[in-house]
Amino acid sequence: CLESARSADEGAARGVVRVVGFSTAIRGLLAPALATSSARYPDLTVQIGEEDPDEALHSVHSGAADLALVHDADGVPAVAPRSIVRRSIHTDHGDVVMNRTHPLAAGESPLTPVGLAKYPWVTSPAGTVCHQWFRRLFADTSSEIDVRHLVDDFSTQLSLVEADNVLALIPRLARPPLGPTLVAVPLARAPKREVHAAWRRSADASPAIHAVLDLLDSLALRRGQDDE
Repeated sequence: CLESARSADEGAARGVVRVVGFSTAIRGLLAPALATSSARYPDLTVQIGEEDPDEALHSVHSGAADLALVHDADGVPAVAPRSIVRRSIHTDHGDVVMNRTHPLAAGESPLTPVGLAKYPWVTSPAGTVCHQWFRRLFADTSSEIDVRHLVDDFSTQLSLVEADNVLALIPRLARPPLGPTLVAVPLARAPKREVHAAWRRSADASPAIHAVLDLLDSLALRRGQDDE
């Protein structure tokens, strides 16, 4: 776009950067990064739009957006055109959220798919990436999983965890603050998804794009330290 080209010509992070990404990346990475953007890059404006990975990559390829945050789908990264540069920003892990009164909440032994299979769950609706993520957790078990509730919004999932004592597999990027009655318990082998930034190869010299990447890298580093 014109603003990105001007930023590259002048060697400064200035102008407008249009960023698109999936909702949990906006919540967990982009929104917190904006909190420091004005102090570090006062001449930079970041505009954010919500799009799923395939749509986001198309927007960057077509020039409708300058930068995208995408994640892998069922362990396989979204296919990007050759015009797109992509690199890893953050590794997101999933934990099992449960009521503190749940039998598994004591954490006396690592959570395994076999041990989790006998309890009821709330998860995202079939056809969503998060539902695929949930099903992949039980891919090596023969048990029929009791899915009580199908809800896409993670805050609503947590309300059902609290009210109905079901379990939920929640990505850390997507997890709202837990109230005093809920606890997140890590799995023995936590599922993960890779979050990547993607931009047009022709815009690789843009200081504005690299300023946003710098903000995301700093935020992702802090999140990674908090997750340890």
